[in-house]
Amino acid sequence: MPTRTTKAVLFVVGVTVVAAITACSTDASPPPASAGGAGGEATSEGGQAQASASDAASTGGHTPMDAAPQTGGMGPDAGMGTSPLSSLPTRSPGCGKPAVGTGAYMRESMQIANKPRANFVWVPANYDPNRAYALLFTLHGTGGVAPGDGKNIELSAGKDAIIMTPQAIGGTWQLGVAGEDVMFWDAMLQNALNAFCINPQRVFVMGFSRGGAMTNLLGCVRGDKVRGLGPQAGWQPAPQTACTGRPAARFVHGGQDGVVPVVQGYRSRDLQNARNGCEPTTDPKEPAPCVQQRGCMPGSPVVWCEIPGDHGAPVEWLVPATWQFFESL
Repeated sequence: MPTRTTKAVLFVVGVTVVAAITACSTDASPPPASAGGAGGEATSEGGQAQASASDAASTGGHTPMDAAPQTGGMGPDAGMGTSPLSSLPTRSPGCGKPAVGTGAYMRESMQIANKPRANFVWVPANYDPNRAYALLFTLHGTGGVAPGDGKNIELSAGKDAIIMTPQAIGGTWQLGVAGEDVMFWDAMLQNALNAFCINPQRVFVMGFSRGGAMTNLLGCVRGDKVRGLGPQAGWQPAPQTACTGRPAARFVHGGQDGVVPVVQGYRSRDLQNARNGCEPTTDPKEPAPCVQQRGCMPGSPVVWCEIPGDHGAPVEWLVPATWQFFESL
């Protein structure tokens, strides 16, 4: 199979990153389905999520917000307005540069903290180097294998977004606020901005279980760069003192989750509500049984979807509803 390899060297947060993208003339078979898929997340997640839940009381299905500020009843659509990232440019340095759009995942390799890392990049087959695309990161759960954990998000977003599905070392994301995986994300973001035509105001992150926790972490420590979050069955591992910005968020969690208890979803939602200035009251939000918080700051809506079932079920709640949420921002 003929291949083409290009290399680029850049400097990100003090780390030299060497990226090699190999574009194949045919789409390779996807890796095996991730253990982080529906119902397959490692049970060790439960212990870690329970540990971070030590300050979150069980509430029998609903929980009050963690001291969320009141905003005077701005109404159910108050969150849909000016983007909090409007100060960023709308076009990246990669605009106008030629790039191969295959409509398939291509492997990108780099070194982070002297460790080899892999990321799989989806570029639309009809890629236009003069159109500023959204950039979407999808993060697998524990034991996951990229690029198989995006729940087919490319079927919804594949014509309108550059999609990145990175691989965690050993299938497990490192959740430190200044850890290697935050550095990895910084490097992937910079590579994408330099190589492709992207709107930096429309960078989104979604993930499942520990990938959902990594999504929440990035929404905290890189909230000044992330427009929207889509965590499913995750938790918030970051102290709120580390947070920047106020990204929009759509949380999905199974009410009977036995791996990452739903109370962890409540806590993550409530912390985001507090950051985004939302009220404790809600309005229905399609698809049912989702609800949207009232009174959120303009451009920073928060949606909560508590669905029937255990960990990670059903996966269709990620696709296409999460992408539709991102598109609405």
